[in-house]
Amino acid sequence: MVNGDFTFVIDAGNITIGSRNGRKMPHPTLLGGDKDEDIQPNSAGRVVIAGGKIKSIRIKSGHFKPGRDSAEEGEAAYQTACEVFSRLPRELFVPGFLDPARKDRGFFRFEEIGDMG
Repeated sequence: MVNGDFTFVIDAGNITIGSRNGRKMPHPTLLGGDKDEDIQPNSAGRVVIAGGKIKSIRIKSGHFKPGRDSAEEGEAAYQTACEVFSRLPRELFVPGFLDPARKDRGFFRFEEIGDMG
């Protein structure tokens, strides 16, 4: 059963997910680049999988974060992640994934992460 915290990148509507395996894995490496390359995907962050199912999707990246003055870029990254992950079959998500009463699961915007991340 798969459990863990994985890095993801969305580019051209495709999701690429990689394992950190206890070490840092910069988001650009998922797109074939290195940590210093100027690659700009549509969205990037972390996906938490529990019991083989997606528990949370967090828009967070040290490499692909929106500029301080660009709320639109951050919102676009969030909307892209919601749209692309929502195309996946429901059985890939934990029960209650979109339940707003469950604060430990669902989609999280960059600024909503706080200490979670």
